[in-house]
Amino acid sequence: MRHIAVTILFVLICVVTCSTMSLAQTRTTPVEVKNAPSVKIDATANTVKMDPSGNSVKIDPTANTVQVSGTTSVNVANTPTVSVGNSPVVKIDSTQNTVKTPAQSTIISFATPSIPLAANGGTLSSPLINCAGYREMRIVSTIPSACASPENIHIDVRFRAQYSGAYALFGTGSFATATTQMTPYANFTQSNLVAYMSVPIVSDYARVDIVNKQTYSISISDAWVYLLN
Repeated sequence: MRHIAVTILFVLICVVTCSTMSLAQTRTTPVEVKNAPSVKIDATANTVKMDPSGNSVKIDPTANTVQVSGTTSVNVANTPTVSVGNSPVVKIDSTQNTVKTPAQSTIISFATPSIPLAANGGTLSSPLINCAGYREMRIVSTIPSACASPENIHIDVRFRAQYSGAYALFGTGSFATATTQMTPYANFTQSNLVAYMSVPIVSDYARVDIVNKQTYSISISDAWVYLLN
């Protein structure tokens, strides 16, 4: 009997030991992540995604880009270097913590050297001016010497009409003495050999015509258009 009892005790010890080892091998430890969103790493797409809010951060090593979608707050420490391809040029001023876009400008000259204009309607026209992306057009024209009737040398500004496509007259200036000077400071007075005006851009294309309505011929020393955004 004693031998049987020892045998039974031995069997029970073996069963308990095996059960404990089995539990130790299969037991898992739960991990709780609080405060959504969860973070998923997708090795195939090489992305880090924050779900389920829809926000995501994608790192594309091929294109060397980082894409951020959804409503996201981005905190950039130190002084970053940002490279933006193509136009426009974008600069980050770390001192003022601002993003700056330099002014873009274009100069179109159409009367160099001096060009004669016949009496009673002789006209000098600029090439068609592409105004897309600009806000202002500054027009400058000069004559070599004073004339008797400067008000009869017209500078017509024409913009392309959106419906008809024709170049409609927007306004007219002249070489007459300006009643309002371009700057009110330091007693500035515009030369009587220069006609200047600033015109807002109201269409995608424009043209400038200088028309001599005097009874004698004249010449235009220089003329140009300065576009500014």
